[in-house]
Amino acid sequence: MNRRDNKSSVRRMPRWVVWLLLLLGATAIAANVAWFRRSSRLLPMPVVSTTGMEPEVAEIIEAGRHLVEADEKSAQSWGEYGAVLRAHELGPEANVCFRNAETLDPTDYRWPYLLGVSLMTTDADAGLEAFRRAAALAEDLSHVQLRLAETLINSGRYAEAAPIVDRVLKGRTLEPRAELAKARLLFEEGKLEESRTWAKKSAAAAPDKRATQILLAQICRRLGNKEGEQRAQAAAAELPDIPTPWDDPDVESVTSLRRDRAWQRLVGERQADSGQIAEVVELLEELTLADPAARAAIEPVRRHLLQGNFAEAEKLLREIVRQHDENEKLHYQLGVLCFQQERYDAAVEEFRRAVSHKPDHVDAQYNLGHALRKMGSDTEAKEAFAAAVRLSPSHARARANLAELLFDAGEPEEARQHLAVAAELAPQDPKVRELLARDRSAKD
Repeated sequence: MNRRDNKSSVRRMPRWVVWLLLLLGATAIAANVAWFRRSSRLLPMPVVSTTGMEPEVAEIIEAGRHLVEADEKSAQSWGEYGAVLRAHELGPEANVCFRNAETLDPTDYRWPYLLGVSLMTTDADAGLEAFRRAAALAEDLSHVQLRLAETLINSGRYAEAAPIVDRVLKGRTLEPRAELAKARLLFEEGKLEESRTWAKKSAAAAPDKRATQILLAQICRRLGNKEGEQRAQAAAAELPDIPTPWDDPDVESVTSLRRDRAWQRLVGERQADSGQIAEVVELLEELTLADPAARAAIEPVRRHLLQGNFAEAEKLLREIVRQHDENEKLHYQLGVLCFQQERYDAAVEEFRRAVSHKPDHVDAQYNLGHALRKMGSDTEAKEAFAAAVRLSPSHARARANLAELLFDAGEPEEARQHLAVAAELAPQDPKVRELLARDRSAKD
């Protein structure tokens, strides 16, 4: 084809194709210009020295930094690095990352929201503005809306907070956090009876919140209701001084990144306690569905459990167990309550009853082993852990505990067999790593 033919073919190109190409080119140019403008506003990468940090902490921080360095255009990488830094209490450095993430993607509520959470302890006004931006992007997320509303209430901006709280209450049938906020707003307006109604709703749905009981006491004092005030004060006194936070998936996603050993131990203990309590509460609710007449007896147990009054809960639960003696789940949960109170002999008795009703109850065998160890009955504990392993060969913690007892009993070869399997199943488990180090030391 000669030059004339080429020119002719260009002239014959449909006009709509030419316009499309021009449009695509203009779009690409606009995108590059927009990126250049955003990137020019990025703050410099924060300098974080990991010297002296625990290896696990240094590792996750370095990994976050490398992700950003690999793609500085990624809002997700900046935001995730900020979350890691915030989790390890590096607030100013985390704030830089959250600001850059928001700059790169101003449509994602998470970055201004987490920035607001981080700023509230150092710059409340900037934190409030960040919450405003986040709430505008997440109108359907109650925890974001209520965080803004609570911040406004705390700063005395009641008129601005009220419609936010009302919208949340209108859209959700059960929201004790919003009910408490509504009670606080009505209290400030002097509408004490209405305030008490909303506070009681919140307390009934979330009995573990001390702030609600304190507000009820204040309301009753203003109403001259001495009995109600004393009752609320007594309920508040039974709850921990440290506030129990409301569920917040975004904050929880940050704290889940924390890797220092002290925090990991604390989280493990809390998860164990809360998980066990949740299991008991779930079981009681199942019983209520099966036997509606049992509701009156079960509700006080549930309330004591959620408030951490294990001794009172145990007394009431024993009567329920007596009426449902064949229920292995009840015996198991009663054993858990006894174990939490360090009454190991009673725990052993209940775990054994659970096993007698359900011989393949793995958790009962496993916890029986722990209770027996606490009593110094290592031989019986070894049998219980061995039974748990037979029932569930992939139970890494049962194998680790069995291996430890075998080492103590002078049976290292069998111990190493179980420890090797546990290490394959859960290589990062602290118990497994401790035993591996102990075995290496013994060999040296």
